[in-house]
Amino acid sequence: MLDKELHRPTLRVLKILEAVAYNKQGYTLTEMADFIGAPKSSIFPVLHTLVDQKYLYYNRQSMRYFIGMKAYEVGQTYAKQSDVLKDISEIILNMVNVCGETSHFAVLDGGNIFYLITHDSPERVRIFTTVGARMPAYATSLGKALLLDHSLDQLKSLYPDQLPPLTSQTVSTVPELYRQLQEFQVSQVTFEQGESNANISCFAVPIRKNGAIIAALSISVLQSHFTDEKAELLKALLKNAKNKIENLVRNVDVNFIK
Repeated sequence: MLDKELHRPTLRVLKILEAVAYNKQGYTLTEMADFIGAPKSSIFPVLHTLVDQKYLYYNRQSMRYFIGMKAYEVGQTYAKQSDVLKDISEIILNMVNVCGETSHFAVLDGGNIFYLITHDSPERVRIFTTVGARMPAYATSLGKALLLDHSLDQLKSLYPDQLPPLTSQTVSTVPELYRQLQEFQVSQVTFEQGESNANISCFAVPIRKNGAIIAALSISVLQSHFTDEKAELLKALLKNAKNKIENLVRNVDVNFIK
């Protein structure tokens, strides 16, 4: 659907909610107007209504708008109402209990990954990732699992510019990313070491339905915990969980794609 066919006032509301959702510092009225490219007089009634309905919170001291509890409540219903996600979460939790490492379940959102489920390691020193967070797909094993079937042209379309590095190890060009994906084709297990975080290594597998990749599952491990024996355990656990999840979604109408 073309933008000109969409309802502009509704788009403005959605842009406001997305803006405050991904900015912990919040926005003043002027900053919000500049951010979405609309006059202050036009968006003030919208902000006022969203605050009244608790989708936004307005701090009178700082004069800044933040995401409200009602928005959080509505967002959480996606996970709460999905029995499939609950079952997948249970599979992932069982896997985490075996390996003692952090696991993530995510989908592709443009050129980024979007975390749907995360289970942290029970260890005191662990990796934290928030559900709803995003990261560049090219720099993560999860992202590489989600991009596994992309052609070189598709990758170039997704990343027309440079690949901004997250660490000194981050893949730097689209052709190099494509080469990596080709190497992962046989095993269907992707890997990155220090590309998203210098202290972390990560394995991931794509989750397929009817042959198409609909999500991906990963296990992240601190470099200090990484051994060849641990690597083999993580890969075996991922393949086992992948089979369980794919069997779970085979005959269920699911759409994780954002």
